[in-house]
Amino acid sequence: MVPFRRSSQRGRHSFENRDSYEWQDERDKRIMTATFPIHPLSSMQAPFEESMLDATGETGHVPFVNPKKSVKTRQQMLCREEAASEPSWNFTYNCHWRNNPKGKFHPLTKTVAQIIFGVHLLHQHLEKSVADVADILLKHVNELDSFLQRANEDLESSMKDMLFRHKCLKVPMEHVNEFDRLLEDRSYRAQLLDGNIVIERTIGRMSQLLNDYLIDINVFREANQELDLYLGDVGDAWTYRNEDIGRIYSAMCGNTGGWSQFLQSLVAKAERLGVVLVQVSSYCNEIEKRCGAASRRSLVCPPAIIHSLSMSSVGRHARALLTTVDCNSYVFSKFLQLARGTSIPKFRQQQTSTHSSARTAAVHEPCIFR
Repeated sequence: MVPFRRSSQRGRHSFENRDSYEWQDERDKRIMTATFPIHPLSSMQAPFEESMLDATGETGHVPFVNPKKSVKTRQQMLCREEAASEPSWNFTYNCHWRNNPKGKFHPLTKTVAQIIFGVHLLHQHLEKSVADVADILLKHVNELDSFLQRANEDLESSMKDMLFRHKCLKVPMEHVNEFDRLLEDRSYRAQLLDGNIVIERTIGRMSQLLNDYLIDINVFREANQELDLYLGDVGDAWTYRNEDIGRIYSAMCGNTGGWSQFLQSLVAKAERLGVVLVQVSSYCNEIEKRCGAASRRSLVCPPAIIHSLSMSSVGRHARALLTTVDCNSYVFSKFLQLARGTSIPKFRQQQTSTHSSARTAAVHEPCIFR
């Protein structure tokens, strides 16, 4: 039999300060009267109990559904769909937990608690069937591997998108004199400010996605450390009696090591993305600042006066650079168009542009339980 923790044992700590341990709702009253198997790690007992209640439906828990959308579709929802709700583009566990606040513990903590208990059943020879335990462990491991793959795809795709926007917005910031001249056009300024709204919305969503992934990664890393310590404590001597159990134990040890390395790489990618998001945001702020300055200048010197000055001797001298200016005007327009992902009118007739895209992909294969 699996050892159980009696409700009387679980409640003894509350006798002296009963009021501070009051459970208010009906769901928690059922938890207090229930009996649960004793988890090998006391720190995982509460998450484990909640995961068992989740499985029976007693908590009203809404399970996280692994999205079937490709990374391209997820990125499009993130960047393009203005009216999209957060759950339609943010597929992190933390977002799901935030929008379905039925549980007290993070979903990834509960998943790892289940994995540890599964290994515990094998270690204590309490399993009814090794095959059944293996199937349950495989289900949980596949869930964690899917999370790592999805996080890697989203972080890399967001990084690629932001690096391109950074490259586009960097051009006018390196040629501020000509950029300021373009801002004399009121309609052009309006287009830029509208485009900034799109970019800032994307930055805001990516920042939220990044923060949620960092929480998920940190929770997973801490739980994985608990799993690794448990596997080290029980050792492998007990696995020799059964070849299948030996393979399961070996695979779980490999998973913990692989997950740890992969999580570390995800943290590095998340940090780099955070830096680029700040840089792109600073470019947007600078563009807004220069648009505001151009608008104030137009109040002092209206566009009609600027046009008349262009016909003066100074203007005739400036027209010697017309071809170069026309080309740069188009380049600025084109790059800003690409940066915000919307169309922008072309202000010059002569235009030629070339652009190249470099595709880079870092392939990380999660360690899959077999």
